[in-house]
Amino acid sequence: MIYLIALIIFSIPIILVIKPIITNEELIFINIDKEEDSMSLDEKKKSVFTTLAEIEFDYKMNKLSPKDYKKLSDYYRKKAALILKEEELMQENNNQTFSSIDDEIEKEISKYKKQKMGSHK
Repeated sequence: MIYLIALIIFSIPIILVIKPIITNEELIFINIDKEEDSMSLDEKKKSVFTTLAEIEFDYKMNKLSPKDYKKLSDYYRKKAALILKEEELMQENNNQTFSSIDDEIEKEISKYKKQKMGSHK
C-alpha cells in the first residue's frame, strides 16, 4: 500500500514535466491584462519596453528559440504600438482641452473688457 502511494506521489511530477515535451504544446502567455488595468500608461509603457529588451537579450543569449522569440517579440511589439497610440491620443485630447480652455479664457476676457468699457461711459 505504501509503495502504491509513493509511486503515485513520484509519478505525478514526472508526468507533469514530460507531458508538454511529448505533446509539443505551444508557448502559453500569462494573462497579465487584469494587472495592467491598474497601471498608469507610463508604467505600462516602461513594462512593455523592458520586456522587449529582455526578450531581445534572452534571444541573443540563446535562451529563446527563434520561434518563441518571434511570438513574444510580435506580441509585445503590438502592445507597445497600442500604448504609443493611446499616448498619442491622450496628447491630442490634452491639446484640444487646452485649446478650448484658452478660447473660454479669451471669451471671458473680452466680456470683462466690454463690461469695463460699458461701465466707464
